[in-house]
Amino acid sequence: MERVNDFTISKEYPREKDYIVWEYEDSFNTMFVYKDFIEKGQLQKWNERNFPSTVKQLQIRRKNETDLPACTYDFPNLEYLVISPQLIKKIDWSHFKNLIALETEKLNWTMKDEIFPNLLYISVLQGSIKFKQKNLPKLRSISCKYSDEVMNELLYYKRLDEIVFYAVNDTNVLDQLSGLEDLNHLKINSGKITSLEGISKIKGVEHLQLATLSHLTDVSELAEMDSLQALWINTCKYISSWEFLLEMKSLKKLSLFGCGKNRPNEKILSALEESGVKVF
Repeated sequence: MERVNDFTISKEYPREKDYIVWEYEDSFNTMFVYKDFIEKGQLQKWNERNFPSTVKQLQIRRKNETDLPACTYDFPNLEYLVISPQLIKKIDWSHFKNLIALETEKLNWTMKDEIFPNLLYISVLQGSIKFKQKNLPKLRSISCKYSDEVMNELLYYKRLDEIVFYAVNDTNVLDQLSGLEDLNHLKINSGKITSLEGISKIKGVEHLQLATLSHLTDVSELAEMDSLQALWINTCKYISSWEFLLEMKSLKKLSLFGCGKNRPNEKILSALEESGVKVF
């Protein structure tokens, strides 16, 4: 993959090719939602071992189970894994040398001796992670809660394609990110920042998402992001002015959702569309 981000990972590992281990009930809801997976033999119960060893995409999901499923180490060529958070610390990760992408959620994870020699993509949705570069030597995309420890470690990487941060409460993070010259995708998905001061110093970003930032009012500095081509603004209801959009010369796509009545006026939206910007 030339670039590693949410989109390229979902394209490389489409969900319909996942094999799923889950302690499910034979209910109508389960049969309906997972009908295709059941018919293709891609869904099995916790203690079954029916999947072929060639499986490359796997989901291990159960809310309350703390024991690993019987098939955990049956897949030496596994590249993509989605796993429930309570199971993360029980796994011997030395069995997953070929892992490319790892997804979990709502976890506080401090890596110690875990080494992921080929992992490019890690997502800890609404969770935190502490690691050293030696744990994730090839990392190119990360999604987690913001922390100073994570930020300081990311600055050691020569190339990062995508960063997704939750709980960003200090605009100093934007100044720090300016040291990552190859950063292409940036998502700030929650927090208490009031402005985007410093964001124009991040020179390579082409895709930016701002979501659930209830204190954000000043985004005028976006006009100085010469490389920005796609902008998503989701549930940011207190942006004070939208005039900056007319100054964004490289903008090709604009998506606005959940911003309430505080949206760009029709004059601004019409001007954008006339200039070739696709507005969603």
